[in-house]
Amino acid sequence: MPGDEGKKVQIRGGRSNIRTGASKLQLARQQVDEQTSPDGQTPDDVIISTGAKDAVNDDLAISTVSPDPTNSRDFPVVKPSGEEAFLNANQGNDVAYVLLDKGVIINKTPKGHHLYHHIQSQVDEVIALSAQIESGGGLYQPIEVYRAGGVDYRIVYGHRRFYSVVYLVGWDSVWSFKVLRKIPESPKLRQFVENNSHLKLALHEKLRAFIFALEEAKSKLDKPNSSELMKLMGVPRNSFYRYMKLASSQLVIDAIQHGVGIISDRKLTPLLKQVEANHDEGDIEGFEAAMRPLLAQCFIEAGREVPEFLKVPPAVIDPEQTLADKNPERPQPGKRGRRATSYTAPRIKSSIAVRTLLTQDVTKMEIEGVEWGSIDWEDKEQVNHCLTEVIKHLESLREE
Repeated sequence: MPGDEGKKVQIRGGRSNIRTGASKLQLARQQVDEQTSPDGQTPDDVIISTGAKDAVNDDLAISTVSPDPTNSRDFPVVKPSGEEAFLNANQGNDVAYVLLDKGVIINKTPKGHHLYHHIQSQVDEVIALSAQIESGGGLYQPIEVYRAGGVDYRIVYGHRRFYSVVYLVGWDSVWSFKVLRKIPESPKLRQFVENNSHLKLALHEKLRAFIFALEEAKSKLDKPNSSELMKLMGVPRNSFYRYMKLASSQLVIDAIQHGVGIISDRKLTPLLKQVEANHDEGDIEGFEAAMRPLLAQCFIEAGREVPEFLKVPPAVIDPEQTLADKNPERPQPGKRGRRATSYTAPRIKSSIAVRTLLTQDVTKMEIEGVEWGSIDWEDKEQVNHCLTEVIKHLESLREE
């Protein structure tokens, strides 16, 4: 334009000011560098070891990897080539074991064995997981092992995945494992934390894992209290004290193992409350004496044979019964041994429970601990127990 020849033209922006993804990333790094101390860390940095450098993924011959012999799972695996030697070593015993190889998984446990159905359910799980591994192209979470000596490796966790891999490819194949650079300090603690979070173990297996993990947890801390142990093991308070009580008695552990499938955590909770109300803490002998008939009753109700160790000898029953006859006024209300003299029902807190009880036929409901066909309605103690279980069931429906 006329008269504008001497003016300077200023261009705003330009390519030098264009922000690309790379330039933005470079600018962000420069800002971080300016805020970082010379040693590369800010004052508030907290370094947490992820354990990534403590292990390396490596391809191993499956035949060099073996399960942890003290693993809490009741799933003893035998190679077909070693079956004869295994049976010779256990001659005369009805042992539980599984024959495993590529495309072969046979539950060789005697059908009358108390672990037969438990092991068979795990066989089905291994077959299903093997199909998932094949269709998914491998494992999302590798099996963790450590070198036990020479070319032998021991599994830390991932036993069920390992059995599925063997069923898929066989003992003579190669598979990728997560190999720890050194023997782990707390393998039992790690096994318990993983299995407890996945809820994969039966109750007796969980108790076995809990006992091993508790020993390791105590060794890692200096005179630990219960709160510290709960935090390290990742167990809620109620579960911790329940496991502690159950694990204190070998009789109870054996009963739970023999009753796998019928004695559940839910079944044991009311039994524990009933016994603990009448026995002092730390009285293991009294605790076992009170639990024995209750556990035996669980087998009877399920139509199963009562194990010998749960059968109470007459010599043990007679003195207690005689003492109760001589002192009829001694037992307190609610304690074992006193017969009910009237029909009583516990307090009902839910209006829904009351309405259901009065308007519906509760005898059509399946309620744990109640066998409608075998109730003697003239037996006040039995009817009171039935009322308690029914109301407890109705209250639980309200909570759900």
